Amino acid sequence: MADKVAELYKFFQQRYLWQFYSRAWDRDENINGILDKLPVIFSGGQPEVADTLKDRAFYAEARIVAMEVTERYPWVKDMDVSQLKSTIDAVKEKIIDVTITKSQNGELNIQNY
Repeated sequence: MADKVAELYKFFQQRYLWQFYSRAWDRDENINGILDKLPVIFSGGQPEVADTLKDRAFYAEARIVAMEVTERYPWVKDMDVSQLKSTIDAVKEKIIDVTITKSQNGELNIQNY
């Protein structure tokens, strides 16, 4: 599973800018909002989408991510829901660790913005 996590992590780092928003809370909200919907989308289900513009935007982005990931990494289609969830959770944890927790950008946590 570690190799799959590394592949997806590298792909996300190269492809998607929502993980690099200007504030830690915004990065965290986007990373979780989008990646939490992926396992359900990958498995062919319909994730819960709140009736807010933000949640609908997360869902729209998650659909694009899911489409691009399945095109590039066909092994995703062979995984069951629990494997998908644990893989995505590991990728999410690594992205949060790198882009928020270990970030040296001092502006990430300024509360005045």
